[in-house]
Amino acid sequence: MRGPPEAKLVGGVWLPVSERHFEEWMTSSKRAREVDGKLTYQYHKLEAAMAHQGRDRRRVCLDIGAHVGLWSMWLVREFAYVHAFEPVAAFAELFPFNVAMERVSLHRVALGAEAKTVAITVPLAQTGAAHVAGRDPVNVKYNPGGEMETHDGIEMRTLDSFAFKRVDFVKIDVEGYEVEVLRGAEQTIRRWRPNIVVEQKGNEQAFGHERDAALALLKSWGMRPLEVISGDWIMGWP
Repeated sequence: MRGPPEAKLVGGVWLPVSERHFEEWMTSSKRAREVDGKLTYQYHKLEAAMAHQGRDRRRVCLDIGAHVGLWSMWLVREFAYVHAFEPVAAFAELFPFNVAMERVSLHRVALGAEAKTVAITVPLAQTGAAHVAGRDPVNVKYNPGGEMETHDGIEMRTLDSFAFKRVDFVKIDVEGYEVEVLRGAEQTIRRWRPNIVVEQKGNEQAFGHERDAALALLKSWGMRPLEVISGDWIMGWP
């Protein structure tokens, strides 16, 4: 199959050519799992989230930190419409090669607490650890050689600025920037009360927050933990 430049096809999924972590995880003899002819990445987390998602709450979902579509390619089968957010051009360009786009909008912006311009750092062998350039370095475990690229001039908006008419589910994986994303999404979350999957693995401390600060913020809004899997928290409402 002819694909995009600077990319490689791994088990039916297009990845950045420099990517090693996803490839090793997806093809591991212990972890490899195929769905509809494609290898998956941590598909069990999506399954767990859907087990908590009522059938009457599957109209609109948001994939924040969408990368090349490793969640969106499956979310589009569960929801009537997917809004995906991915500001890194190299990832956004691969996204439509992995995701059926008929019921998907890809927003090529970063999300945060305010509208501004930011820089994003990309570890080349672990591109899923791409992150807003912060006060302190974000922990990157799987980037042999330590090669990084920094992309300047990235547009950032608040989620609330999109004024979505409905939101049923949100997945947030932004390598420590979760609190800022949530602060810019408070009106949306309080209005639509979606279930939220949010990663909290200590990288929030690189941005000056206490450990698990995003969980504390969501709890203060009335949400409660439903399940946690390897640092990814599934949050719901009483």
